[in-house]
Amino acid sequence: MMIFCFVLFENSTYMQTSYRIINTIIEQEKEKEKEKEKEKEQKEKKKKKKKKKKKKGTLI
Repeated sequence: MMIFCFVLFENSTYMQTSYRIINTIIEQEKEKEKEKEKEKEQKEKKKKKKKKKKKKGTLI
């Protein structure tokens, strides 16, 4: 989920702080997406390992 904020202020310091806040929010969302992708990959790996173990168990 991306958040886009366009804020206009008369003072440039407010612009800089708002820009930083927006960037931190976007970075946090990107990190969350990366973590979710890693979790999905780990779950898929675990499923593959479980399938392999089941196959080995049935062959014996």
